[in-house]
Amino acid sequence: MIVWSIVYGLLVAQVILVSFMCIPIGFIQRLVAKLLHGAWRNYWVRLLVIVLALFVSVLLADSVREMMKYGDQKAHGIPGRANTPHDMMDLNQRLFRAQRNVYLTSFNLLMILVEYGFISLLRKIEEQKNFIKTLQAQKKAQ
Repeated sequence: MIVWSIVYGLLVAQVILVSFMCIPIGFIQRLVAKLLHGAWRNYWVRLLVIVLALFVSVLLADSVREMMKYGDQKAHGIPGRANTPHDMMDLNQRLFRAQRNVYLTSFNLLMILVEYGFISLLRKIEEQKNFIKTLQAQKKAQ
């Protein structure tokens, strides 16, 4: 249960970060861009993001497995047991939780990819700014 709380907290933090990136106020976007670009240069931050992405991927695979298991049991009944209404209600509850976990983890992976794309765009913009500065310095030197 605590694992899914961590995944949910990570998802909320990512949504807040992307929301700040989408605010059309220039200084907030520049502040978030500088913080992300500066943090991404650190090796340990990149390693942490990769480990989190792998962790969420494993959780996604596990939740898909659970969803398939409970979906098959719902379609064919629970083997070796009489399918009472209580059993079916319990099965529906487990299937709902498995589907919720699939949605949480898949959206979490999507947000990680969006943030990675944003950071790579920031890196390209920074390289182009440096290139323009060197061209201007060469032009002044001539």
